[in-house]
Amino acid sequence: MIFSLPFAQLFADELARIAPDLVVFPLFSATLDAIVVLTRLNELGYSGRCLVLTPRLPKPHLIEAELRSYKGAMEIQLLTSDAPLE
Repeated sequence: MIFSLPFAQLFADELARIAPDLVVFPLFSATLDAIVVLTRLNELGYSGRCLVLTPRLPKPHLIEAELRSYKGAMEIQLLTSDAPLE
């Protein structure tokens, strides 16, 4: 099952209710970035997988390493694409 949850509604009770195996979010958007999302998920005790969507980057392994420093027990993976992220 797929759920879409605005960041403003990302609270412990909602995360527990949904109990996701995978959380997907962009590296950056107009209002926040992946570090903000990872920090919140870590604070809420999420320990699943995270897929971070990003445009092609010159050195994606450096970005992935930076994100992993915020991960807690989560597994982080970047997914790069030439498709526009909105």
